[in-house]
Amino acid sequence: MTEINQNNRIQQLEALLEADKTDSFLLFALAKEHEKIEDFDKAIEIFEDLHKSDPDYIGLYYHLATLYHECSLSEKAINICSIGINICKTEGDSHALAELQNLKMNIEIE
Repeated sequence: MTEINQNNRIQQLEALLEADKTDSFLLFALAKEHEKIEDFDKAIEIFEDLHKSDPDYIGLYYHLATLYHECSLSEKAINICSIGINICKTEGDSHALAELQNLKMNIEIE
């Protein structure tokens, strides 16, 4: 995907968010778009906003932890994995739980 198309997608998502700045799916999608263009600081900021507005949005934990780790913020990555693991246990999401446990273990042993 070209950078122009990527920026267009970001603009479209931002326009949609004007109606509801706490729409979890749109925030997640916007963070992922910023991640694709390697704007990691912005992606982290958006994922953190999503975490504040909807801490039960399980999908954010793996992606935020991965970004933290890629940005050499391993302690934050481990912490967000732990939070996500607890939520997965509460929600009964065994797939996301396994992914977060594996990610956390891999970060801890590096």
